[in-house]
This record gives sequence, C-alpha cells and structure tokens, in this order.
Amino acid sequence: MIFTYIQLCVIALIIVVVILVVGSLLWSSNSQTNDSSTQSYLGFKEIRDIMIEDSYLHRLLMIEIINEKSNDAPSEIVTYNKMIEGTNLLGKTLIKYFGGAISQRIATLMQNRNEIIRDYYHMMRSVVCQNGSCVHIINVSEETNASKQVIRPIFPTSNIDGSIESLDITTITLRKLESITNEITDTVAASFQIRDVNQTNHKRPLIHYQRLFNLLSMYDKELINQAKSYTSKHYDISMNCAQSSLEITHHISDELNILMKESQQILRISP
Repeated sequence: MIFTYIQLCVIALIIVVVILVVGSLLWSSNSQTNDSSTQSYLGFKEIRDIMIEDSYLHRLLMIEIINEKSNDAPSEIVTYNKMIEGTNLLGKTLIKYFGGAISQRIATLMQNRNEIIRDYYHMMRSVVCQNGSCVHIINVSEETNASKQVIRPIFPTSNIDGSIESLDITTITLRKLESITNEITDTVAASFQIRDVNQTNHKRPLIHYQRLFNLLSMYDKELINQAKSYTSKHYDISMNCAQSSLEITHHISDELNILMKESQQILRISP
C-alpha cells in the first residue's frame, strides 16, 4: 500500500515537471517570436519615418537652393545636415538585418544619391524659362582665360532626323541616379548571397530586389520633376510631384520591410 502511494507521488511529480518544462519551452518560444515581431515592427517604423523625412527635406532643400542665389546658405546647410543624419540613422537601423558592412554601404550610397540631387537643385538656379521653354546657362572659361556663357538644354533636344542632339542636364542626372540605385539594390542582394542561402533551401527574394529598384528610381524621378516644375513656375505640378514622392516612400519602406523579414528568417534557419 505504502509502495503504491510512493509510486503515485513519483508519477505525479514527473507529470508536474513535464508540464513545467513544456510550459517553459512554449513561453520561451512565444516570447522569442514576440520579441522578433516587435523588433521587426520597430525597424520598419524607423525606416518609414526616415524615408518620409527624406521626402520632406528634399522639398525644403529644393526650395531653399532655387530661391537662394548664394551658395551654402545657412538654411540650406541645416537642411542638408538633417539629410545626412537621416542616412546615418538608416545605416544604423539596417545593421541588425544586413550586417555592419552592407548597412554602411547602403547609407553611403544614399548619401551619394542626395549629393547628386542637391547638385541638380543648384543647376536649376541657373535655368531661365520663357514662354514654356527653359535653358540652363553656365559660365565657362576658355584657354584664353576669357569667360563665355554656354546654354544647355534641361529637356531632351532632337535633330530633324529624330536623333538626340545633346544630353540635357536632367537626363544626365537621372542616369547618375540610376547607377546609384543599381548599386543599392545589388548591395542589398549581396547581403543574402554572402550567407549562401541556397544551403538553407530559402529562395532569394528576387522580385523584391526589382521592386526596390523600380521604387527608388520612381522616387528619384519625382524629386527631379518637382524641381524642374518648380523652376518652370508650374507650382501645382511641383506639389503633385512632391505628394507622389511622399507616397512612394511608403512603398519603399514596405519593400525594405519584406527584405528585412526575409533576412531575419534566413538568420533563424541558417545552420
């Protein structure tokens, strides 16, 4: 009788221990999942806030530069420094998803992109428009040290046979930006390739690379178009471009969020 009672106590104790162990494992698993979800959400929110701020700052910087005739005006410097802070914060936010080297490279490329766009804003200051036609006027020095004015188009110009006569400053700028966008997309893709995701049977998110490239390209075009329209005194079109660029930032952060989650998933299943 006593032996049977002891057996029952032992069995009950084992059951209690098993329940505690299983409960602890389930709680730990749920806690890790919740922590991962919370971190993912916070990372996404930071990225979205950074991109939205970038859109607003570009609008402000464009207006400050075009309306100010002197270089490096105090207001321009303050605005541009805020943009630099934004790209640095972007790099820090991406570290936990793509690693330090990749994130720093993305931040550097985003800063290079801002420099190209700022140069375009400065060129817009030398644009003269009349009757809907705009040209870019610059001063150049010849070998004789004599200065002369050169007029360049800001829109594409064609010969009679339809061929492009000369590249306009807008096309040149967009080509530079496209090259930067390619590098940004390739850098994000490199993060997945470095970890050799084929060994994890995890498909690379190729479609999201392409979407990110397309969205960044669209974003740059809207920023350029808003400056071009503002210079041409088409302020309503410029505002529409500004609104469009703001909307695109939401889609850019959505795509980055998907890639961030994909990266976290790889980290969890990698051997």
